[in-house]
Amino acid sequence: MAVTAPAVFKFTAASNPERHLAAAEVFGVDISNARAENAGQLLSDALKEFLRELGDQPKGIKELGYTSSDIEGLVEGTIPQRRVLMLAPKLDEDLERQKGELIKLFEDSLEY
Repeated sequence: MAVTAPAVFKFTAASNPERHLAAAEVFGVDISNARAENAGQLLSDALKEFLRELGDQPKGIKELGYTSSDIEGLVEGTIPQRRVLMLAPKLDEDLERQKGELIKLFEDSLEY
């Protein structure tokens, strides 16, 4: 879902900063002096700008009707999707223990 992409790629950048920098470059970001630890933010910012330029796009899940009170339910609905979540950095088999990471991801997805 494009409205969560800026937050998701900021979250996943630690898994492969080089790939995230390459993706940012595709969006026109000059990565010649970029540092690996900034890859997620660079790609996130590039995606935000791209989505803004598309026009009339929701700027986060808040514009789709979600609020911070929905986040717990979104996290609970996400946890059963273990196969997808195991591809994400910062997460392991103990997803119940890592709900905080998913909560932050959805909080960051509310708006950009």
